[in-house]
Amino acid sequence: MGVILKVESVHKSFMGVSALKGVDLEVEEGQILGIIGPNGAGKTTLFNVITGLIRQDSGRIYLNGEDISGTPIYSRARLGMARTFQNLEIFKDMSVLENVMSGGHLHLDSGLLECILDSKRKRQEEEDLISRAMALLRLFGIEDKADQDAFTLSYGEQRKVEIARAIATRPRVLFLDEPASGMNPRETEELDSLIKRIKEDMQLTIVLIEHDMNLVMDMCEEVVVMFEGSVLTSGSPREVHRDQRVIDAYLGRDVV
Repeated sequence: MGVILKVESVHKSFMGVSALKGVDLEVEEGQILGIIGPNGAGKTTLFNVITGLIRQDSGRIYLNGEDISGTPIYSRARLGMARTFQNLEIFKDMSVLENVMSGGHLHLDSGLLECILDSKRKRQEEEDLISRAMALLRLFGIEDKADQDAFTLSYGEQRKVEIARAIATRPRVLFLDEPASGMNPRETEELDSLIKRIKEDMQLTIVLIEHDMNLVMDMCEEVVVMFEGSVLTSGSPREVHRDQRVIDAYLGRDVV
């Protein structure tokens, strides 16, 4: 299928401290790629740079062959990037359905005047948005919670809402930052099956940061290991798990 995302020699420093040191990364279209490493390895900083939340000091980022290195975050979203965050980010004063619908607003065409006049196109777009959001809630098994305030859901269900909202933006590449964080074993197993399903059903490319090595080993087709701001190694989950450098730098440590 070819490379859909390429990161080329990316550097990023904060107050003189190097967070990323010449990171190179390629992601194949349709792949689930895992990024692992100890805390402080630069994983989330890399996500933030790729998705445009922060700007790299040097280096290039390409999405489907297009250089997006200087493109703002909202433009990257329109080009097909979506993400979740390590710390749960949902709109707690909105319903579950409204949270997921908010992701779809990116693709609405109705202007301000049409919204004021409640035009036919505006009403049709809203109906379509509700329909797509409800379809996602059914896929995630929480359609019965559509009208509930999002903050009333369990932690695992709120994670599902956050992922569903990201998918509502219709991404080509979905970035998941520690999606299993805070989940119990049953919720993690459900998440494993769910991510595999949405990858196949929606033909998504998925890049995830995760500390749960059982999840990484079962789900990912390739794993990149980061250490002190650089890529230590990459390969299949089996190859990475057996690499002595990875054992010394990460797997042999207590993982938080």
